[in-house]
Amino acid sequence: MNKKKIIFIILILAILIVPSVTYEYYTYPHPTSVMPLEKAYELLNNSTDSKKTTFNLSYLGSRESVVIGIDAPEYGSSNVYFGLLLYAIKSDEKINAPLTGMTYEINNVYLSYNESIPSELSRPTETTYMNSGIENVYSWEYGISGNFTLTFYVQITPIGIIGPFHFNGKPVTENVTMNVQVAN
Repeated sequence: MNKKKIIFIILILAILIVPSVTYEYYTYPHPTSVMPLEKAYELLNNSTDSKKTTFNLSYLGSRESVVIGIDAPEYGSSNVYFGLLLYAIKSDEKINAPLTGMTYEINNVYLSYNESIPSELSRPTETTYMNSGIENVYSWEYGISGNFTLTFYVQITPIGIIGPFHFNGKPVTENVTMNVQVAN
């Protein structure tokens, strides 16, 4: 091969690879560390009155478990905004080749009153929580009074990591239900 062809091939490869690596750099998910399940439950039980559920996520032969705790006021008054704290703590992880790491992303949270059609809650502000999970703060308005059931549908996507690249798996949705009393 002559020198021009080699330079042309290197240039084409650079044009194809550089944008991909740059995109990965700016969208790389923040990996979360593992907290033992007992410690995760202890943290949730001592810090909140959370209702808990566990997500078992898998991607390309690797798996992770994420404990979700939803903390919402069970007593309140109508026409008042309430905050919803959603705690996510990775409690287990098993990485198999070809992955070099695994994390997750909370995509959506839907809310249903009694058995109404679920509506999506607006995206929260995400903050690091004990370097082991994330705490999301959502807000909503009850707007009704009486005794009713709230069901939160939480959608999480597992993310597989191979070196500097990440790939989204299939989203998983679980629900958390709590009874609420709202006075006039």
